[in-house]
Amino acid sequence: MYGPDSEIALQRINDWFRKYDNKSPIKKIQQWMKGSKIEEKKKPLDLANLQLTSLPSIPDSVTVLCCDHTQITSLPKLPSSLKELYCGHTQLKSLPPLPRSLEILCCDHTQITTLPELPVSLKDIWCNDTPLTSLPPLPPSLEVLRCPRTLLTSLPPLPDSLKVYIVTGK
Repeated sequence: MYGPDSEIALQRINDWFRKYDNKSPIKKIQQWMKGSKIEEKKKPLDLANLQLTSLPSIPDSVTVLCCDHTQITSLPKLPSSLKELYCGHTQLKSLPPLPRSLEILCCDHTQITTLPELPVSLKDIWCNDTPLTSLPPLPPSLEVLRCPRTLLTSLPPLPDSLKVYIVTGK
């Protein structure tokens, strides 16, 4: 939904990009936020491969956030509508609380050592090539667990829904 709160969020993003990035992708974000069709709102907010070191507040209507291949060290509060988070190949050391709606978490090639509580809706986790030392309880909906080249030494009970899992040490 596009309304007054969206305008405020858009302005904050616009101000942030003007301050930190002269080649601002703000037009891409504006186009995303002003999309007139429902299908356009389902497109990802793609901030990948930009020379970013931090992110502004993420609009509540975002369902897919791509911020991989950046230099970010932390994430802002994630919107409750978020279904997919791609934050791999970054300098992240931890994740904020994950929204209940999240279905895909891709945090590979980061410095994350532990994951927060996983939402019941989560179906897919990618955390390969991280110094991850433990996993929280896995949700019953989980279908894919990819954790090769980590520091895991044990696993929590695996859910019956799991179809694919790859877990190896460094």
